[in-house]
Amino acid sequence: MEAAGDAGLGPLAAFLPDDVVRAILARVPAESVLRFRAVRRAWRHLLTADRGFLLAHHAHQPLMPVLAFVRDAAAPGDQLAEFRVQALDLRTDELRAVAEGFTGVGRGPGLDDDHAFKVHASCDGLLLLHFLDAFYVCNPATRQWALLPPLHSSEIAALYAHAPTGEYRVLYHRGQGLDKHYYIITLSAVDPGERTRSIGRVASSASLDAALARGPSPAFASPPLRLHDCLHWPPQESQEHHMLVFHTVTEAFSWMRPPVVRDTVALLEVGGKLAMSACGRGASVVELWLLQDYRNEVWICAHQIRLPVGEISRFDDRQTWCAFVRSQDGDVLVVTPRHVLRCDVKGRVLKGFGREGREHDVTAHLLKESLVPCDISWIQPIGSGSSDADEDTDEDEGGDVDENAAEDLLMKMKLVPNV
Repeated sequence: MEAAGDAGLGPLAAFLPDDVVRAILARVPAESVLRFRAVRRAWRHLLTADRGFLLAHHAHQPLMPVLAFVRDAAAPGDQLAEFRVQALDLRTDELRAVAEGFTGVGRGPGLDDDHAFKVHASCDGLLLLHFLDAFYVCNPATRQWALLPPLHSSEIAALYAHAPTGEYRVLYHRGQGLDKHYYIITLSAVDPGERTRSIGRVASSASLDAALARGPSPAFASPPLRLHDCLHWPPQESQEHHMLVFHTVTEAFSWMRPPVVRDTVALLEVGGKLAMSACGRGASVVELWLLQDYRNEVWICAHQIRLPVGEISRFDDRQTWCAFVRSQDGDVLVVTPRHVLRCDVKGRVLKGFGREGREHDVTAHLLKESLVPCDISWIQPIGSGSSDADEDTDEDEGGDVDENAAEDLLMKMKLVPNV
């Protein structure tokens, strides 16, 4: 049998050139790519060891809105609840399973409980999840995970890639008022003593310093968008309705002016530019603003998408819905108390989804699958046992971690099966 790479990509080469086969494989979901590894040795080499292909595959994957819900999973009287994360492929309207787990707390903690379950961040295919007092960075596509040092939900600000080094980092803050400081966890640090460091509270003005002392909204509620080596937060009341900016290279904070202030805002990238979706609660129009001139902070309103109010009102007669633009193509998600509707840029309803469970959160996170190996020093495959981070956890800082319950979540990641 020929060695990988010696004879092209196999029988399909009789009909299609290798570069065409590579282009096709780069556009299929991660689950299918991993299954295709069993087709041929040359394919296994391509799909697992060819970094150029893995990067191309990641680039071609869609950005998918992340949904999370909790529901009671047993009969009345039992104490069992199910947590689930899904990603919505806007090209096919398919809901993909990302992660799920069970806990014995039932009918008590939910998505808003600090000890239950939250999705805090999404970056390059990685998710930062919180499950029963433990925090994890994991890649659902490769089924790898790392346990983070003890944290609290309200402290986490962001998960991001540091461009100069390629490292993945977590930004968080701790303390109250003027005693609040900001910290960075470097996920590639081998020495446990070097994983976490303080960056203080670097601000360019007294008003910004006072806002940093209050802290941004938690990442699970208002995640930032990474662009131009900076993290940008939507306008928040704690930041005097400015947009907070963190420069990931200099590790300093600044403010940016938003185009408008609305009840419901979310950031996204459109054509390489910073964009903001803005809509009032129950409004008939959702706006998409583009930052046309980044240096001079010049915004333009690129779209005003009129929503089908009559049709939406069938699902929400109190007109409490909120709407977000969630893609470069102008796809809009309208969230009502019991349903999620997808509209196109012309305001036409294309698809409706029932909201499962007693709590259902259409998060502001976007997931883009990645099979590219992560440079995380203590990452491990699901089911491989405790990590170095487990041994370094100080119980006095974060309390006991229910590792069996947390493993329930990690063992049930279903975006990609074990292959």
